[in-house]
Amino acid sequence: MEQSVTDHKLPELSPLGQDVFSNALMDPAHDRPDNLLGRDGSKAGKRFDVYRNNVIVSLMEALGDAYPALRYFLGSDAFDQIARLYVVHHPPKSPIMAEFGAHLASFIDKTIAIEGAEFSGDLARLERQWLTSFHEADVDGLTPDALTTLNENEISALVLLAQPAAKLMSIDARALSAWQGAVDASGREAVQVPVTGSADETFTHCLLTRPQFTVKLFALSSAAAAFVGGLIAGDTLSDAAQAAADIEPDFDIGAGLSFAITSGAFKALPIKNQTELH
Repeated sequence: MEQSVTDHKLPELSPLGQDVFSNALMDPAHDRPDNLLGRDGSKAGKRFDVYRNNVIVSLMEALGDAYPALRYFLGSDAFDQIARLYVVHHPPKSPIMAEFGAHLASFIDKTIAIEGAEFSGDLARLERQWLTSFHEADVDGLTPDALTTLNENEISALVLLAQPAAKLMSIDARALSAWQGAVDASGREAVQVPVTGSADETFTHCLLTRPQFTVKLFALSSAAAAFVGGLIAGDTLSDAAQAAADIEPDFDIGAGLSFAITSGAFKALPIKNQTELH
């Protein structure tokens, strides 16, 4: 009885064969695998080319979904050129697609020269942190009521516990402007009002948090960043306040603490004081 091609068991690829296949799949510069056959037993050259293109395009679209502000700012054509190069050099290493594209910012910094948009790496870095904060675990946040029973000395010695989604980062100020310009297109939360003072003209400190289900992005002055950053790092309130005062002597500690709590950057009690940590 004659068997059809589909009745035959497909041979398993050796590790070497898998490497050849994956390299050819992700990079058109590689030759097609010689022993790749179609269902009818013929060479699968053109069909492999179609499959390869579909895979690469799907990964490029995944990058576009993860970096909508960058895509909006650069334009579809420029973004797609970068995305195609990234897919070839950094194919997915995990079946979890949320992890794909994690190195796009450094890839842009090292390999892509974009005249007039040298800050694109920082824009990608900001978008990646937005996505990371969005996927972090849900944790109850600290509320102002939690501090009402503490005396002045206890408050001075407070060490707050940062939320998993809280991240303070410094980026090129132009990247933040590009983000703001793309907010409507990306559907993401607008940048919030700075805590105090104004952002540096060339460098901006950004705090990302995710109270409940919405990622928030705050632009901070250098003093506010020193204060909040110290608290995130585990400094006491007194030490964080001193770091802010060193930069801005008139920094409003009360307003800074109120912001730190209401921003959603810190976990609910228990709050440990310095003596409890030793």
